[in-house]
Amino acid sequence: MIDSHAHIYSKAIIDNVLSIDGLADFLHLDAKSVAGRTDPETLKREAGAAGVRACLLLPVAPASGVCETNDRFIKMAEKDASLFTAGVLHPSIRNLDAEMEKLSSHGIRALKLSSFSQKFDL
Repeated sequence: MIDSHAHIYSKAIIDNVLSIDGLADFLHLDAKSVAGRTDPETLKREAGAAGVRACLLLPVAPASGVCETNDRFIKMAEKDASLFTAGVLHPSIRNLDAEMEKLSSHGIRALKLSSFSQKFDL
């Protein structure tokens, strides 16, 4: 089984979600356990316990964090054959073409856009 919608949260994302009344419930996040889901080892342990053998990571970042987030998730995926990653983009980053080329050069063929959490309109 492959989980095609997996997240490894940053503390900033967790804090943001938990600060918005009702958002954790809307997203079906267990607010009590989400704080511990910040590393690939936790994801792999929880996924393995559920019979999941591989995960597609869907990173999320504000425009200011796109490059660093992509670098972090690329490294995670390169270190572990059971983790695959989408790239995250934001329409307002200045180096959009370069970032797309970087993702492509690492074999990334999926993009994660989230107008809701990244605060942009399509």
